Amino acid sequence: MKTLKKTVKILSVLLLSLVLLNYVLTVLTWPSKAKLCRNVQDYLSIDECLKMENAVGIVQRAFPEGEVTSGDVNGALGEYLFAAYPTTYGHREVYHLDVSLINYLFDNFATYKFKYDNNGVLIAFSYDD
Repeated sequence: MKTLKKTVKILSVLLLSLVLLNYVLTVLTWPSKAKLCRNVQDYLSIDECLKMENAVGIVQRAFPEGEVTSGDVNGALGEYLFAAYPTTYGHREVYHLDVSLINYLFDNFATYKFKYDNNGVLIAFSYDD
């Protein structure tokens, strides 16, 4: 009976550890929705931002094409900037948002691409998962 109780306790702890590990690796994302909303609060109200479902919608709503510049986007999301490339029409910036720990470990990022004209005005936004 004593060994059965120990076995049940050990299995319970192992199962709980597995559930917590799964949660940390797959559910938690960086940046959190609240942090992203604080970053874009100059372009989108926090209340409206928190009602939105995902980071793609938040970014599209906060930075409409033709209305913001690269300085606006970089000022709000600069800490997530991965790379900037010159192009024939202007330049392109790539940001990594919605990064979970498991995706970070395997170098699989949600990529947000902003394309700007020669004046630095946003002309296109795309998202790759």
